[in-house]
Amino acid sequence: MLIEGETTCQDCKYDFMWYYFYQDDEYKVYKRPNFRNKEGATLVTANEDKTPKSLKVYCPKQECGYPNYFDVDYTNVKITKQ
Repeated sequence: MLIEGETTCQDCKYDFMWYYFYQDDEYKVYKRPNFRNKEGATLVTANEDKTPKSLKVYCPKQECGYPNYFDVDYTNVKITKQ
């Protein structure tokens, strides 16, 4: 499952896109899309069904790089099941 969204850096207020790739079945092989201008997020905490609850993503601005922590708002993200 691919989850994509947008966030604002908590330090420099820069808006940027992020993605998180969640493999919901360990035996399936997925083709990862090529992402340009999107930052890869890492899992911080998960829900009971192992979907992400909160993520961390670094600001892509070279002079910033701040680690942004946020809860996943499932009403404002794009979810693609592969």
